[in-house]
Amino acid sequence: MTDPLELLWVCLETDGPLLAAADLRHWQDDVVERLMTLKLLERAENSTQVVCPNCDRGHVEEVVSRQGRDKKVRFFIRCPDALRVEVPETSLCQWTIGFEALVLSLAEALTLKGRPTIVVPDRLWRLGKASWQGAYREVLLIRGLAWPDARDVARHVGLNGRPIVLVADRTPMTSVWSGKPPAVVVLSQLVTVDD
Repeated sequence: MTDPLELLWVCLETDGPLLAAADLRHWQDDVVERLMTLKLLERAENSTQVVCPNCDRGHVEEVVSRQGRDKKVRFFIRCPDALRVEVPETSLCQWTIGFEALVLSLAEALTLKGRPTIVVPDRLWRLGKASWQGAYREVLLIRGLAWPDARDVARHVGLNGRPIVLVADRTPMTSVWSGKPPAVVVLSQLVTVDD
């Protein structure tokens, strides 16, 4: 994968976003560390299920932990081919999106005026104001505009001052907006992480 944010944008649009170790296996080794340093990724609880690494069936199994005589905890799953397969603890790792860091990074990168604020927790943030053609326009980040409650969240955007709405990876349907849709910018087409 050339752009590590590609998976983040998709994940941003899921309820309870989690990235498993298997999701990140195609990233370069230092990408997870870089995104954690930037706090765009945060460690979440270990997964209780993993894809079997022993066969190519792609079956997902419940993880069972066992403490050995040496007091070291080891992790196993069932496999139709091998019966029991040990899985490395690293395969249980999961990450979630650091929303606060994402919001602050976007506001800083866009050199917006004002401080970001939460409007709807984990769904809608006011990032600040951008100067555009001699006037200031409010910039917002919103996620979940394809979810069942999208209209309820979208109504918090407001239309005063013609806001600019940032979304992760796809333009929402115009039916989520009450009245005229605001300007929408798709982040996956605009934002990258560099060295």
